[in-house]
Amino acid sequence: MHIFNDGSVSISCGAVEMGQGVRVKLCNIAAHIFSIDSARIKLESTNTTRIANMSPTSASTGTDLNGQAIRIACEQIMQRLKQLAANILSVDSALISINNERVCIAEQASDLDWKMLISQAYMARCALSAQAHYATPHLSFDMQTEKGGPFAYHVYGCAAIEVTIDCLRGRYQLDSIKIIHDIGQSLAPEIDRGQIEGAVVQGLGWMTMEEIRYDETGSLLSD
Repeated sequence: MHIFNDGSVSISCGAVEMGQGVRVKLCNIAAHIFSIDSARIKLESTNTTRIANMSPTSASTGTDLNGQAIRIACEQIMQRLKQLAANILSVDSALISINNERVCIAEQASDLDWKMLISQAYMARCALSAQAHYATPHLSFDMQTEKGGPFAYHVYGCAAIEVTIDCLRGRYQLDSIKIIHDIGQSLAPEIDRGQIEGAVVQGLGWMTMEEIRYDETGSLLSD
C-alpha cells in the first residue's frame, strides 16, 4: 500500500476481480479505516510481480484474506499519521482520529485535513507505505479422518420458495421467493444483495433445468 503526497492511495493485493465486486469491497475497507472518500483509492491490477504466492480467489476468501491484509497495512500507516498529527497539533496521539478526511482532537475537528496531513507527512519523510500479510488463524482439517475446522465461519441464511406443480402436464410455477441472510456489517450492500439473489437463481436453474440423478439409496449421482 502506498499513499502519495496528493492524498491518493494505491493498493496492490492478491484478489482477482471476476465480476463478484471484490475490488469495491477492498477499496471500501481502506476508505473506512482512513475515513476518506473511496474515490481517492485505486486498487491496482492483480499480478504475481506485485504480489507473489497469492492464495486462490474463491467463495469469500478474496475479500477475507486480502481485506484483512489491507486492514493491517492501513493501521500501520494510520499509527504513523496519528503520531505526526499529534506532533503538529501538540497533543497526545491517543486524542487523534480522522473523520471524513478531517483530523480530529478528542472528536473535535481541527484545521488539519487529510490532504494537508499527507503533505506534512511527505515533507517530514514519514513512511507512507506498508506491506502486510494475513492468514486465517486456527484452521485445521485431517483429510484421513475428515475431521477438523477448515472454515472460520459459515453462512447464516435461508431461502424459502413456494412452487405450484402440475403433475399431469409436467409444468411448474414459482409463486414466491423469500430470502433472509444474517450478513453483519456489509462492505457493499448492493454487491451482497446481487450475490444472494444470483445464488438463488443459480439454485433454481440447477433444480429445474439440469438432470438430478440419485441411486436407490438416495445418494446423488449427478454433479
